[in-house]
Amino acid sequence: MVTGTVPLLVNVVSGDFVTMYVEVSGSHTYSTTLGGETTVPKLNALMLDVTGSN
Repeated sequence: MVTGTVPLLVNVVSGDFVTMYVEVSGSHTYSTTLGGETTVPKLNALMLDVTGSN
């Protein structure tokens, strides 16, 4: 899960390839549609560069 400021993330769209400098800020646990739980790293984007798209 990536968080960051709106100006930093506003131009990123589905299919983009990005290079990010991030700070690991912990973990995030959420419920899945099958009734289980998944935990993923929580990242705070500090710098971001869109390097291409699919």
